[in-house]
Amino acid sequence: MDVAQGYPDRTKASFIGRLPPPSSRHAGDEAASPMTRSRATMTVSACCSFIRRPAWPFKDLDMIQQHPTPNLVGRHIVILCHPDQHSFNHSVADAYCAAVRANGQDVIFRDLYAMGFDPVLKASERPTIPDFKRSTDVEREIATIEGGDVFVLVYPIWFGSAPAMMKGYVERVLGAGVDPQDVHDRHSSSLLGGKRLLSFSTSATKTIWLDEQGEVQALRDVFDRYLVDAFGMHSEKHVNLGHVTADLSKRFANQHLMDVAEQAKRTCSEVASALIKTNAGAELQSTH
Repeated sequence: MDVAQGYPDRTKASFIGRLPPPSSRHAGDEAASPMTRSRATMTVSACCSFIRRPAWPFKDLDMIQQHPTPNLVGRHIVILCHPDQHSFNHSVADAYCAAVRANGQDVIFRDLYAMGFDPVLKASERPTIPDFKRSTDVEREIATIEGGDVFVLVYPIWFGSAPAMMKGYVERVLGAGVDPQDVHDRHSSSLLGGKRLLSFSTSATKTIWLDEQGEVQALRDVFDRYLVDAFGMHSEKHVNLGHVTADLSKRFANQHLMDVAEQAKRTCSEVASALIKTNAGAELQSTH
């Protein structure tokens, strides 16, 4: 079983803690002592300081900076699923959002637990029934996240898969109204069709051990790649951050967050390139 551990202060991204007695441990619920707070010295903003300055590292991003156009600004929908508001998963989401904003693109952040999201699919929400109807909360959520270029999932691996709330978000929101026949016929979803999927998962065990068990690959096949195929998405990428425990050293925590920020920069570049090509194609068609 793989769990993601909690940290006492994500704004100061504490990465040193104490494990509670084994008898009191619970998946994703390891606490840190007050001493951990006093030893917290590194912030998410500090670990991402190298991306703060607007020194655009990619030519397409530089082009957008020189010629800003609303249609050329990428939109990233970051969906976080972790019950502990001070977890390392929150730090991952923060680092990604900070990097995207530093690269001149937009972020819509959705914290499922903080929102009190209801993951239970209602009988009336099944797309195969004659009187199918989206619930009000689902309609609001879709209105919030529509128009995204990248959908970023951040979650801990629990019992070999994503948390139930994340799965419920897929069923109720991302897959709202998608009929099984649409999946079979590979019809693109109006919400996700042609969009990119990027996943950041955390695990208490090391990534190399998960790879030996085939767990990360299985998760990509069953979850990530299925979503790409089912909704007609553009592509998927999965980044697993392993050995995330309460005694994770600041050095390795810092490296994890650096990796997240670098991935955000690469994704911004990919989105920028795609938007420029799309915009150029649209302008070409308008001239004919």
